[in-house]
Amino acid sequence: TATVWKASGTSAAIVLSGPNPPLAPVLNPAGTQIFDWSLAGTTSGTLTLSGSVSTDSGVASNKPSVAITVQTPASLSAALKAYASAICTGQNFVVTLTVTNTGQATAVGVVPEDPIGSGAGGAVWVEGPFPVGPVVLGLNQSVTFSYTYSGSSAGVVVLTATAYGTDANSGAAVSSGPKDSGGVTLTTPGSLVAVVTTPP
Repeated sequence: TATVWKASGTSAAIVLSGPNPPLAPVLNPAGTQIFDWSLAGTTSGTLTLSGSVSTDSGVASNKPSVAITVQTPASLSAALKAYASAICTGQNFVVTLTVTNTGQATAVGVVPEDPIGSGAGGAVWVEGPFPVGPVVLGLNQSVTFSYTYSGSSAGVVVLTATAYGTDANSGAAVSSGPKDSGGVTLTTPGSLVAVVTTPP
């Protein structure tokens, strides 16, 4: 039979399954048997695991410990900002999406979704993002993606965007969720009319 236990460390874990197989009925001389466990870390920190095997005849063997680092999952937060509150249609304005990884695990393949406009007003993409991505973010690291948009129709437009990435430890997809820029008011440009009169 085989046993695994926490030897030391600041983290903790629970056994989800194992050992698999539960036991090895016969192990030939110079033979090998692999026992598998599935564990889940419950708190972040370091975790050292040790294990042992024993037989019905009382023969036992303790195995060296294995050190594991348990981290909180990658977590993306984001803020979308439009650097304009009121402009004329046809004018360009800058939009930025700042993305931060607040989890301990590294976020890889981080890319932005191009902002999408909604509302009575309209805005069209001109260029961006800069940088293009994907990027890698460690704990509390940030990146700012920059875009240029142009006002296309009068009214108030709100831009919305989301950042996506992958947890480097688990391979799970992570997302910031949709973030909006607040309203940008677009108006038609002013026009001048000249009237020429002649004296009677």
